[in-house]
Formats: sequence, C-alpha cells, structure tokens
Amino acid sequence: MSREVNWLKCRLAGAKTAVKAARTNERVSLFVRQALEAAESGLDAALSYWGAEPLTNGEKSWREIMMEISRKHSVLWHYVTALRGPDPVDCSCTAKAIFTCPLRGRCVYALGKEEFHRLSPEEIKEGFATVYECRHKLCHYLQHVVAVWEVFYPPLGELLASTFLKGSIPGISPKEAARRYIKLLNEWMQSRHVIIVKGEDHEKSR
Repeated sequence: MSREVNWLKCRLAGAKTAVKAARTNERVSLFVRQALEAAESGLDAALSYWGAEPLTNGEKSWREIMMEISRKHSVLWHYVTALRGPDPVDCSCTAKAIFTCPLRGRCVYALGKEEFHRLSPEEIKEGFATVYECRHKLCHYLQHVVAVWEVFYPPLGELLASTFLKGSIPGISPKEAARRYIKLLNEWMQSRHVIIVKGEDHEKSR
C-alpha cells in the first residue's frame, strides 16, 4: 500500500473518531445523531474492506448490497421491501426461497442465498411453476422483485416481468423460464457490480 493510500486510511480513521465524538454529544439532535450513526457505519465498512479484493455479488451480504445502492433511493426501496418477502399465502415460502433468498446474499439472521443454493434445478423449476400459478396473489411482492432486477440486471428483470407480470413469455414455459433464471442469476452472482449496466463486462471471478 502506497504512502498516500496509507495517509488516506489514517484520515478516514480520524474522521470516524470525530464522527463518533459528535454522535455521542448530548446536545446533538436525534436526526443528526441518526445521520452520524449512518456515517460511522459507512466509515467502519470502508476501513474494514480497505485494501481487500472486491467481493463478487455472491460473496456479499444484504448489508454490502444496500451500501452499494444507498444513493439510488428508488431501487433501495424496492430492494428493502423484497428482502422482507411476500405476505403469507399458500406459496409464499416457495417464492421467498427462490426470489428473496438470493437477494439477501450471505445472511446470518434469516434465510439467505445458501438456502437457495441448496435447491436442485428441478426444485427451482417446480417452484417457478408453483409461483406462476399463484402470481396474482403474489403480484405486489413480485412487482418489487422485478423492479429490483430491472435495475440490478435488466435481462433478469425482463425475464421475471414477462413470466409473472405479463402472463408468460410466448412459447416459454415457467420451467424453461426457471432454467434461464438460474443462468442469469449465476451471471449476476459472479459479477462484482450489484448494478450491471447493459453491455458491461460482468467481471466474473476466476
């Protein structure tokens, strides 16, 4: 690490100390304290990952994903709502396993991407067919999921929108849509960018 980069890291550590001192001051208002807590958390993360290799999306937790999209308020809202999962209906557990779990990434407090990866391709295909049958009951939840993927990885968003919100893709069964979903999701997992711009190199891990 160069001297200049080391100096910057020291400056960040100093900024974190200053932010913490301001946050714990009794005269600071609640709104300012909340903003300072967010700033301290961000500085903490920056110092933790300083000098580390960029994570792939498959290695990130929901926290890292949220930090990366924190300035994009519209997609952040859809992402946070999708993390909660669908309202309880007959097929909500299936929908959560297939769509919420991958978005949560590594998650120690709830079901995350590990649970999704435990599903076999056949189970995911069967799950797609089940969600398709329940798509009207899950419409609100699916709209949030689709809105996330339309920003994160447009081909995946288009696939889900066509399958669940527009009825179906002509000539494509829900099980074939599931096969495509697995492929596109794997491409996103291997990228180092949460938001993949169309035509951008996915920067897949080697």
